Amino acid sequence: MVITVIGAGTMGSAVVSALAQKTEVSHIHVCDARPGALQTLQNQLHTHKIRTHELDARHLSQLKPLLFASRVVVNCIASEMSPVLAQLAIEEGVHFCDLGGYRSAVERVMELDESAKTAGVWVVPNCGLAPGLVNILCMHGMNKFDKVESAYLRAGTIPLAPNPPLNFASFFSAEKLIEEYTEPAFSLEGGEVVMQTPLTSVEPIHFTEPFGELESFYVSGVLAQMAPRMVGKVQKLDFKAIRYPHHARQMSFLMALGFAEKRMIDVGTHLTYRDVLTRRIRKRMGGDVKDAVLLRVVINGIKDGKERSLVYQLREDYDEAKGGSAVKHCMGASVAAVATILGRGAVSGAGVATPEFVLPPDLYLQDLATYGLLPEATWYEGFQNVNLAFS
Repeated sequence: MVITVIGAGTMGSAVVSALAQKTEVSHIHVCDARPGALQTLQNQLHTHKIRTHELDARHLSQLKPLLFASRVVVNCIASEMSPVLAQLAIEEGVHFCDLGGYRSAVERVMELDESAKTAGVWVVPNCGLAPGLVNILCMHGMNKFDKVESAYLRAGTIPLAPNPPLNFASFFSAEKLIEEYTEPAFSLEGGEVVMQTPLTSVEPIHFTEPFGELESFYVSGVLAQMAPRMVGKVQKLDFKAIRYPHHARQMSFLMALGFAEKRMIDVGTHLTYRDVLTRRIRKRMGGDVKDAVLLRVVINGIKDGKERSLVYQLREDYDEAKGGSAVKHCMGASVAAVATILGRGAVSGAGVATPEFVLPPDLYLQDLATYGLLPEATWYEGFQNVNLAFS
């Protein structure tokens, strides 16, 4: 199986590393306009499977020969490129997937459904951690109930050793972080779609030591595609990001001052307030920080005539043996699992859909397990509170 990965940056390198571990993947074409990023990738991954190509993804004519020889193309650069690259993949008869997260870009990708069906290929956006893994776990769990009352999704990446006063780090994309904190968040209330304001509805959420009490709050992007399709099927559905306490209040203060606005600061500069905030986040919150991924999905419903709950949990810590960063490991494994499942031809049909509505979830979880990612699933009698610590 030959797979093409667009982008050799933080997430692209994680996806390539995960794909290289698959015996069924024979070659990985990696494309990036930056020779330094390609060289760094080669220095990190000593494998004969990688073929690097110094090219700009906007030059579609240069990409075509690579896609023609591939089974799947994976976008790991700016989400705004996904609609263009997905269209190219469809034209070349190649499956496509990406990290996703940006609602506007995903919505443009979704418009390619008829073209993908005609070409007989799958286009699957939102294959990372959240959206991605957390959505697939939720759908997997909901299918085990006779009736679902509520589903609560929580996930976040936090520093293992918080550094006051911010106690946070931007692990891969300052732009995506700001998008999550400014765009409306989709949820279901009473079985209907409700738009929530990001950084609101802050709740304490408890995890076992060393974390203790953290906080969760609404952010955008994770349920934008899932919530509308679950109308009438579940009464309550929401997603909240996990952070150390007071993060939502700190970021709300910056947003209230207008630092996320796309308005130019003055006539003497082309910079917007958002540009400045993005640069400061990269400067003050960037870098190589040891991290942890925390994930919890709680589904309450009726099974065999009784009120029961299914709780999924995953904790992944920074681990040098797995390549370091926990979020890179989780996202790389998730995207690689989707790409290889598509490449095997294990998904019947064709079209455009997010992974929770396309992938065989058991097959996806089996693939995750090969990377040492094993979400723990536990059944409980009665309905459970997502904010409580589960041992």
